[in-house]
Amino acid sequence: MKLEFAVPSEQWLQAEKYLQELLRFSVANLTDTKVEERVAQLAVEYNLTAPADQGLEVQCHREIRQLLRRRLDVFQEHGVYDYEDMLYLPVVLKLDIPKYDFVFVDEAQDLSAVQLELVLRAVREGGRRLFVGDERQAIYGFTGADADSLARIVERTGATVLPLSVTYRCPRSHVALAQQLAPEIEAAPGAPEGKIHVIKEAWLPRWVRRGDLVICRYTAPLVSNCLALLQQQIPAVVRGMDIGRDLLEMATQLFAGGLNGWEEQLGAYRIAEEARIRRRAANEIDAERQIAVRSDLLDSLEVLTAEVVRQGHHRLANLTEYIADFFSDKGGAPVVFSTIHRAKGKEADRVFILYPDNMPAVYARTAAAARGEACVQFVALTRAKKDFIFVEQQRSEMEVVQP
Repeated sequence: MKLEFAVPSEQWLQAEKYLQELLRFSVANLTDTKVEERVAQLAVEYNLTAPADQGLEVQCHREIRQLLRRRLDVFQEHGVYDYEDMLYLPVVLKLDIPKYDFVFVDEAQDLSAVQLELVLRAVREGGRRLFVGDERQAIYGFTGADADSLARIVERTGATVLPLSVTYRCPRSHVALAQQLAPEIEAAPGAPEGKIHVIKEAWLPRWVRRGDLVICRYTAPLVSNCLALLQQQIPAVVRGMDIGRDLLEMATQLFAGGLNGWEEQLGAYRIAEEARIRRRAANEIDAERQIAVRSDLLDSLEVLTAEVVRQGHHRLANLTEYIADFFSDKGGAPVVFSTIHRAKGKEADRVFILYPDNMPAVYARTAAAARGEACVQFVALTRAKKDFIFVEQQRSEMEVVQP
């Protein structure tokens, strides 16, 4: 990637990653190359780690316009393109693409703006399109998906809407909970009753067993509870290598000189990040949402760094190695911890949900945000095939631990 401005060598990798992520989300959203303010909003909306230098951050935002134009020039002059270009270029350049009599799209609620445009152009005149999706599971807006994808599909195509309301996964008692959010969902004929439990957070190590899935709205509670299991010699892992990569990036940026004084450095970074988000957010509600997301990652980094220091290690390499081992997308761990977003499409006989009181998120004060949170709750309530266990947050050290 060639930049049109000078970058200090120690900030090069961070600026390069920031630009790559900005470019990816700009492409997914078909961002107008003339709207620099929109690029700044995307950085906040998708919780990207901006360079600490504010001047460099602004330069990166300006560079996106040139990088978007350069994609077009490189393709037109040299015929060179990448994966994202295979979606982006046919749309913006109105290229001829193969057309089909029938196009089928699964998980249609997760289509981004550029993906939908390409799908709509891939059908011959008189052809048919079939979209399968669930607006109750539209939870991937943060990856570039259009939160209103299904409604936009119906609007653009005049589609006939047909229900698929019967679940063959969930017991009747779980369906009854989910019906509070989605009245249309039905249990399959002959579905078992299922079990629902409520336990204290401190009981979790005595309850979990091989094959269990532990989910939560936020990452930090997953990290702290997974760590508690590991300290009791119970093998467990947090699913999400991308979360690990985000934490590695933060750690490398913050603790390049080692972990001595890490608490002060992390505290100062929290303050600086909140100021940056408030400066760039479209409005106060969006700022609160992004601050909560950022704080969740920082809380996770705090827990992991404290554990590494507790073990007597003080080098950045010790922390990065620990983080890399802590997060994984591979199977095999007896107990798997996962955010609700990452648990979408997953299932287990027994599912624990940490801190159910954290849903909906406190910052969900708009209709769109409330709708998104309802989708997250619906996904959480429909993961278990047999037992569903609510895990209440421990409020006091005086609470009695019972198995």
